[in-house]
Amino acid sequence: MADTSIQRRTSLRTNLLRGFMQRLTLRGSDPDPDESTTREHVPSPMAAGFPVCFAVDVSGSTEGWVLGMEQEAIIAISTALGKTSQYSMGRSSILPWNDKAYGRLPLKDVKDLVSGGGTVPAAIFRDREYRSYLQQAGLWVLITDGQIDQFNVRDFSNSILEAGVHGTACVIIAFGYRGWSPFQCNVSVGISVFAVAPHCLFLYHAIHENKTYVIQAKGCFKQLLPDDKRFILFNESTRWDDLHSIGYDDLASVKVPRPAKLLRDSVLLPNGRIFDMRTIYQNRVSNDDTLELLSDPASLDVILLAANTRGTGYLIEAWLEKIRKKHRFAASRAFDREEVIDREDIGGVGLLQLTTLIVHATNGADEDNFWDVLRSQCVSQDPTLQDLKSSLCYRHQLNWNNFQLNINARYQLLSKIQKEVDGALSTISHIENGMSAPSPALLTPMSSLPRNVEQNATSLHSIRPGVEHEWSSLSCSVGPSHTDRLGPFSNEPSPMMVGTYDEPSPHVDISTITFLPEFKTRDVSGMSDYDMDHPPAYDTCLLCDRPGSIQTLLFHSRSTVQSTRGLPAPNSRSGHKFPLVLGNYAETDVTAPIVTCDGCAFLFQQVKQLPNGGGSVAACLPLVPLKLIENRSKWIEVLSEVYEHRFSQNITLLVFLSTLCSTLEDLSEYNDEGIKTVQGWFEWVCREIMSLPGLASLVGLTPAAGVLSGKVKPSMPLRDVLTMIFSSRGSNSSMIELPLLAYPIHGFIVIVRLARLVKEIEVSQIELLVWKRLCYHLIEQHAETQIRLGVEVADKSLDDFLFDSSALHSISLPDATRRARSVCQVVNLVDTHLLHQDTLDQFRRIDPFFRAVESSKSSFQYALVVVLHLLNDFVITESKITNPGFCFSRLQYQADKLTWGTAFKDVLESPNFITEEMGASLITQCISLGTTSKE
Repeated sequence: MADTSIQRRTSLRTNLLRGFMQRLTLRGSDPDPDESTTREHVPSPMAAGFPVCFAVDVSGSTEGWVLGMEQEAIIAISTALGKTSQYSMGRSSILPWNDKAYGRLPLKDVKDLVSGGGTVPAAIFRDREYRSYLQQAGLWVLITDGQIDQFNVRDFSNSILEAGVHGTACVIIAFGYRGWSPFQCNVSVGISVFAVAPHCLFLYHAIHENKTYVIQAKGCFKQLLPDDKRFILFNESTRWDDLHSIGYDDLASVKVPRPAKLLRDSVLLPNGRIFDMRTIYQNRVSNDDTLELLSDPASLDVILLAANTRGTGYLIEAWLEKIRKKHRFAASRAFDREEVIDREDIGGVGLLQLTTLIVHATNGADEDNFWDVLRSQCVSQDPTLQDLKSSLCYRHQLNWNNFQLNINARYQLLSKIQKEVDGALSTISHIENGMSAPSPALLTPMSSLPRNVEQNATSLHSIRPGVEHEWSSLSCSVGPSHTDRLGPFSNEPSPMMVGTYDEPSPHVDISTITFLPEFKTRDVSGMSDYDMDHPPAYDTCLLCDRPGSIQTLLFHSRSTVQSTRGLPAPNSRSGHKFPLVLGNYAETDVTAPIVTCDGCAFLFQQVKQLPNGGGSVAACLPLVPLKLIENRSKWIEVLSEVYEHRFSQNITLLVFLSTLCSTLEDLSEYNDEGIKTVQGWFEWVCREIMSLPGLASLVGLTPAAGVLSGKVKPSMPLRDVLTMIFSSRGSNSSMIELPLLAYPIHGFIVIVRLARLVKEIEVSQIELLVWKRLCYHLIEQHAETQIRLGVEVADKSLDDFLFDSSALHSISLPDATRRARSVCQVVNLVDTHLLHQDTLDQFRRIDPFFRAVESSKSSFQYALVVVLHLLNDFVITESKITNPGFCFSRLQYQADKLTWGTAFKDVLESPNFITEEMGASLITQCISLGTTSKE
């Protein structure tokens, strides 16, 4: 019987083609028909136990012992699997192949297999019948002794994808002779299948020893391995004794899952998730997916191996390079603005405590005085309030500890990502170099190939910031997780120490980070001389009493919508010639009259509706150094939203300066203990903005044709420009001052308040400019009256006022025909065409500097009347005022001229030195000059 079989096989080998034509059906590369028709006559898996396909290599190299052992392996496996209910061996098939696909054989004809031809495994899927059987199989067994080049590896890989069987479990059996190390084995035929099959067993059958070794196993087949051999690290030192050996009958104990239906570019990751490789190819991988892939060597093995066997490894390399650049930058900054860590109020307890505190503090307050009541009550010694403040402060500490842990974890995460990406890129290079003669190390490249691996590195998924994600536990039944091998993220991290709220991080310096995202506080160690006069904004919080906390501004929402005439509309993003006037509108009154710590501010933003009708907090800004571009940009962004994008971003900070000055004025009406703290930090913000470069030229004080335009450099801060204007002396002083004197009165008041905050500007200098601004306003009003009522009417009004015989204080003129007013207090001008009550009220807003000007006991009453006589002299000579600035300059010249050769003082430059006698003499000279000019 045996002799007959040998003679028959010898005859078939003598004439291979004729024998296969007689017994089988030679099949070539037929065009693909509709797959639905090829599946109709093959029952679906699981119907009555699924069929198994044995794709057996019958190339010429298998002739002799190898083919015989392949046949014995098929018999042993089919016998073992036939004893289980999950397989239908009666519907199972043998699919012989070499460089072509031959007709299907039933299992009973296994002995009819004949060797011959080359080794092209892609031929399996070029045959429509073979492809149909494999698509319906629940398990397929790839048997080979061959080796193929890289082109055939990629061809085989893409054929598997096109056929859609990359979700089907597979057993790969490579037959060969045992060398000194299993590292020498060539896995080129099976690597394409192992790369994509979610459940795969790669066996090596040593021919001489007739012993089967497990090269690698994944998915359901891992149960065949003892715990100490679930993963083998392949390198040149690996020995055969390191591998686990099994018998083919052991396969019957494995419960093989139903095949996964996958799209062409999809792979099933070891954690059970289907991943679309196109998201990498098209650079659409989300942050979570990136972390998931990088956290598990097994997942990376699938991605890298699948891509490289398909010829798309260069796309994976480009993706990894982008990640490396991105996270290298982020790690160097400790946190990345685009991926900033979310701050968290653990359990929402802090929000509840804040709400309780403000309800208690503002009981009975209405919307109009909500903030003022809250501020004043928070500095009281109410025992209940003190307890609430202590609880809130402690909650801030807990929230900060949690944030510190998260940011430490993020920093570690970025570092680990960097190391893992570097390793993956190195692995890709080794894969490409090793594909010419692939060893078993290529089956698990992330762990087996040479690379710089820190065996004690921290598990990446375990150090992700924030709450644990669903995918963070990757030990899934489908395959090995990162805990199954010594990959770069194998060990769990050591517990991090929890510090106090202000305790520096043991891993990352977070001393410059606030609890409000995207801001960086001042680095005290690098403070300049100016910084010493303008220290960092740390103080005790008014609400929670936390000491040394970064102070923060709150911006309240507007409960009513107003539309003031002349104010830019929302979303218009308008520029303005005089931006410092814009903070005086109701719509720009957005700053809450309180400051808090960043922790309280963070919670305030989460309150949708404040108690007692207090509206809500629309935004918060910590008092961070605005010299840092990122801080300044974020401030402008937030303020633009608060102002409803009414103003161009170029002037947003200047508008806010104006708003703060108006708010500071309102705060002066209160005298509670907290008011000084709030005023102090509002002024801090004003100084900070005034120290910034690039804003001075936008204020409206440096017209293109003005003297200052040539003196003010783009880098010069507003603080220095104001110092230059208020301290100006010499021949050009009048030209330097004119833009300020011509500034609209509302904006001028803002500038005066800002000047008071500049230590280089003296009070007397501010007082003098206020005096000059009043004089300039009188000229403006007279010019406006000339336009509105006519030159004669306006000039007569001025003349009648100055030569009113009923005036209480007057002097006789040389011609004795009439008397001239010799004293004029500011209040005497009210209701004349020169000064209206509302304008006087505006000047009184800067009372510390205007008080002496309107005082009935100061010298200004004598200087003021001289200025009016000089104005009267000008209109007599020039008639119409076409340019108030030119008129003011002429008055300055005439005022100076009156002092020539005398001991008199200049009424415009030294008004506080003018006496009644001096004033009378100057008036007489002025009138005399006017008469001479008129003649």
